[in-house]
Amino acid sequence: MRRFLVLAFLFCVHVRVCEGANDLYGALGLERGAGAGDIKKAYRSLSLIYHPDKQRNVDDVEKAKAGERFVEIQKAYAVLSDEESKRVYDLQIYLDESETQTNQGAGFRGRGTWDSGSTQEGLRQQSGFQEAELIASETTLLNEKNIEKLVFRSQKTWLIQIYDDASDSCHRAGPVWEQASRMTNGVANFGRVNTLTSPRLVQLLGSSGLFSRPIRRSDLPVIVGVRPNCRHYSCIKRYRGSIKVNLLLSFVGKKMLTLPDLVAITPNDVQSMTSYGDKVKFVYVSSKRPPLMVRYLAEEYSADVDVVWVDYETGDTKFWEQDLGVKKEPAMIIFRDFDRTVVDNVNSKDKIRLTLAQYRFQVIPRLTASNAHGVGCEPGGLTRVCFVAVGSKRSPSFVRLMQELANVRSSGKLSLTEDEVAFGWIDGLRNKKFVKTFANGTQLVALMFHRGKRGHVYYDQLKDWSTRDTLVAWISRVLVTEEGLPAAEFDAHLLFPIPGAPIDWRLLMKALRTDVSDMAESLWFFCLENGILPLVGTIFAIVAAGWFRVLVIRAPAMRKTAKQTSRKPQIVNLVDVHGTRLKEKSVYIAMVLESDSNSSFRDFAKDFKSEKLLAFVEASERVVDAFQWNEVFEDHKSNIIVWHPSRAKFQDIGNLDDRARVEARLNEILNGLGDWTDLQIDL
Repeated sequence: MRRFLVLAFLFCVHVRVCEGANDLYGALGLERGAGAGDIKKAYRSLSLIYHPDKQRNVDDVEKAKAGERFVEIQKAYAVLSDEESKRVYDLQIYLDESETQTNQGAGFRGRGTWDSGSTQEGLRQQSGFQEAELIASETTLLNEKNIEKLVFRSQKTWLIQIYDDASDSCHRAGPVWEQASRMTNGVANFGRVNTLTSPRLVQLLGSSGLFSRPIRRSDLPVIVGVRPNCRHYSCIKRYRGSIKVNLLLSFVGKKMLTLPDLVAITPNDVQSMTSYGDKVKFVYVSSKRPPLMVRYLAEEYSADVDVVWVDYETGDTKFWEQDLGVKKEPAMIIFRDFDRTVVDNVNSKDKIRLTLAQYRFQVIPRLTASNAHGVGCEPGGLTRVCFVAVGSKRSPSFVRLMQELANVRSSGKLSLTEDEVAFGWIDGLRNKKFVKTFANGTQLVALMFHRGKRGHVYYDQLKDWSTRDTLVAWISRVLVTEEGLPAAEFDAHLLFPIPGAPIDWRLLMKALRTDVSDMAESLWFFCLENGILPLVGTIFAIVAAGWFRVLVIRAPAMRKTAKQTSRKPQIVNLVDVHGTRLKEKSVYIAMVLESDSNSSFRDFAKDFKSEKLLAFVEASERVVDAFQWNEVFEDHKSNIIVWHPSRAKFQDIGNLDDRARVEARLNEILNGLGDWTDLQIDL
């Protein structure tokens, strides 16, 4: 029965091969466009069936057929496993099918392209694909089937070039594209999309963004960027600059990864630099600006390090070699507390990353929940003992303890390897739970992980470390014995503080600025490419011209009004004797110049309290000066002045000593019989 099933399977495959002898995908039992993983899996499965060693129990006829089939499988895999050969083969299949369909279409003589909705002819002209030289590339070839897996599930930035083998512009851009791909050193992935074999993908990449338009053949080559963690075509950003290496790298760094430039400092700053804080300071010394890789890694390790840049040419050779120990640029000068290290010739991606990873923590780093695992003060790793100093860097005795621990660590006399011993410190005031659990009033604690259960540690305390010998003797004893030591539960997230706020507002604002900038840029190019920008500019010019005309016509009147307003009294600042603000009230104001409250004037005001058109104000000299009424009150001292609602006219109704006369004059004013004097103000 088993032999019958094998023969039936061989017959079916043989029929399929005969139907399409030139179909390499069919030879492997795959659909066209299958990925590299599926090709390798199919090849291995079929090789196990048709390999000559597996045909010992069959007759000569079946053995010959299996041998031919095995050769076909080998040939198919040889072509499809090579990326460039596979691309050429896919392209040839597409052209053959297009020619067949064109010949079958009676009377069809149209000349269309991928951007006009027709892929039948697909640029088949004298300069078409069958005569064009294929553009070689080391970057990934993308299509509708693999872009979701490779690009939209990636944690890296992608730069994608949409190209056409028949385009001269694409051929000229090819070397620049390859050089930019190599110079990113893996910071971003580079891929390409062929307009002929993936027309639908081309339209998705070009039309999914905000304010975007379909990609035309005249636009090629088109480059788009995909940021990390992008899940849809809508977050694709189009590159608008010239295709040059430095501009492409700048696009990746600033627009796609939003990496900040390293702060530039002077050689004098380097000489005076120290690192007595939580972060290690790295100085990148180079005569050229920091490459993309340095900025990328500086951002990646920004929680633990600060990276700055100094120009090597700003200092002489003697200064760099003798004073700072830099022998060959580019170099890294690392400042850690109690330590300064120089690493020369950091000119490769691996060496830059290794340097940052090796020196990212201080000699005695401050322990937090985020770095406890990296430092080694957490169960489950290679570290066997972690020495934790408890105190504050404001204390001289604690600083001396830290320095002694740094000397012990750098002495190389410990009985364990560097990976098996870790050092750190915590602030006792901010880590009360750790102090209560392990320290109990001591300044130095040893945590031992290798014999405790997971989540539990043994610990020991040093009560007195007044001398270096005492400290070294205690450390040496802890490294070799644990007999009789207490154990306790350990959780880095509970014992060490978690730095930063729950919400990183800096990252949120950075993302907001990036989105707004992308939207404004997309809108600008949309207007520019669609001819809307001149219309918008014309409308803006018309509005600006009309506004300018109104401004010119109204300028004299506005200046006159401004002078009048500056000299005219503002009612809003006046308060009557009853405490009521005369804000925008059109009333007659009976005013007396008094520095203090005038009881006679207030009694007189009570008699006219029912008059809604009359208000009584005791004005100080400051108020009179503000309203420019100095001359009026100078000529009519100790008298009551009544102001017209316009504040441009006034009457002197006399002194309160003659109360009957003052009342009569006020009644005349309220009855409309007053004799007003114009206020003389130089406008």
